[in-house]
Amino acid sequence: MKIAVIGSGAMGCLFGGKLQLQPENDVTLLDAWPAHVEQLSRHGLTMGTDDGEVVIPIKATLPAEAREAADLVIVFTKSMHTASALETAKAAIGPDSMVLTLQNGLGNIEKIAQHVPMANIVAGVTTMPSDLAGPGRINSHGVGKTTIGSALPEGAGRAKIVADLLNRAGLETIVCEDILSRIWGKVAFNSALNTLCAVTGLPVGGIGQCETGRSLARKVVEEVVSVAQRKGLSVDLEENWAMVAKALDEHGSHKPSMLQDILSKRETEIDTIAGGAVAEAEALGMAVPTTAVLADLVRTIQHEYLK
Repeated sequence: MKIAVIGSGAMGCLFGGKLQLQPENDVTLLDAWPAHVEQLSRHGLTMGTDDGEVVIPIKATLPAEAREAADLVIVFTKSMHTASALETAKAAIGPDSMVLTLQNGLGNIEKIAQHVPMANIVAGVTTMPSDLAGPGRINSHGVGKTTIGSALPEGAGRAKIVADLLNRAGLETIVCEDILSRIWGKVAFNSALNTLCAVTGLPVGGIGQCETGRSLARKVVEEVVSVAQRKGLSVDLEENWAMVAKALDEHGSHKPSMLQDILSKRETEIDTIAGGAVAEAEALGMAVPTTAVLADLVRTIQHEYLK
């Protein structure tokens, strides 16, 4: 299968590299970082795993240099860049291309639907671990799982095709009929941990060690889940709080991506994670005060260095 990965950072390289190791696949990594693309093109992808290090020969190019439509396009860009990334790499997306998004946040499916029929879109969430260690190099230690589903019922067959493809590559994947509920569950998780860590500068464990921090995290989960439930989605409060509580207890020194963005003075995904949940709440006439304040605090912090 001809596969294009748009946004080939840590996660894009992990999925693209694993898929490239399967002889039936022809993968091209698309990324906007020239040094990364050059390293990948010349020397391949170096992937460190629990089983050792492997170098994977793989094609890579800048998004604007894509020339051929892929059978499957996997989107891993940050959510605020989805629209511009798809437009830049539009040559990789044909009318019959399947598009898989495993991005954070809300609104990605709708942006992708401007390029392909909704029935061609497969969406999901993943807990696969991967860190970008430098141009052309990632490390992936530990295990994770990916859950996907079709954006429309008539696309169920495409979700199964993608799941089978990922499973053959060693990327454990299951198909879920109610994928929007899973996406909203991850939004609740990220809205709690990413915003609190970004605002305080603390790692996840620092929030977890403080009862006030845990209380704030619980309140955010309650608010975001209430919005999802109002939308008619089957998102369970206690199930999702249990995942957040587990992270607070076990992910001691982990710095979520939003905190890393703040520390590196990069634009965050606040508008599609906590900010996205707030926008959905406002459209429904609901108040989510804790989530709204935290989202505004993150916007205030990033405004200082982005202005």
